[in-house]
Formats: sequence, structure tokens, C-alpha cells
Amino acid sequence: MAVSTTAAGRRWSWRAGAGSPRFALPGAVAAVVDDLLGERPTLDFGLVAVARALGLPAGAALALFAVGRSVGWIAHALEQYADGRMIRPRARYVGPPPSPPPPAPPTR
Repeated sequence: MAVSTTAAGRRWSWRAGAGSPRFALPGAVAAVVDDLLGERPTLDFGLVAVARALGLPAGAALALFAVGRSVGWIAHALEQYADGRMIRPRARYVGPPPSPPPPAPPTR
């Protein structure tokens, strides 16, 4: 099963791990959320889907995130050490302002 859609002008797909049924539900959920809300899954969603598909223990998604983040921090520290100065990113967002959130659905 492969779920494909277009979001924000970019094509992306969620392939079900060579037909793995463990990815079928997260793929379907991601597609429905994109269709209804126009939003793509977050990193958290992906990490939990991967951890569950691989049968990892509870808390593994957080560990996967922490390992990836730690590698990035170590890379920055090594780069700063090699350069002899602190890296202080100075960026200014120049894109369009964010659109206002959609109105809340009426309550009953």
C-alpha cells in the first residue's frame, strides 16, 4: 500500500514498508489528516510509527529522537571547537506572514 498526496505544492508519499501492515494504519492516518487539515505528520508521529513497526519497547521513540538530536549537538560542538568560536546563527525570517488559524467548529 502506498499513500501519495500533494501538500503545499510538494509531492510526498508514505510507503508501507514494502507492504508491511504495520505501516498501513499510520500511512492512512497521515493521508486523512493531510486531506482534512492540509498538514503533514510531525516528527513525533513518524518516530512513534517507526518504533511500533519495529516492535521497539515503550519510550523508544523518545530515545530515537534524543540520539538524533545528540548527534547534531555533538557535530555543532566539534565545528565550534575546530573554528575556535561559538556559532551564533543570526537569521531573520523574510517569508510571508503565517495565515490566521481557521475558525473553531461550532459547539453543540
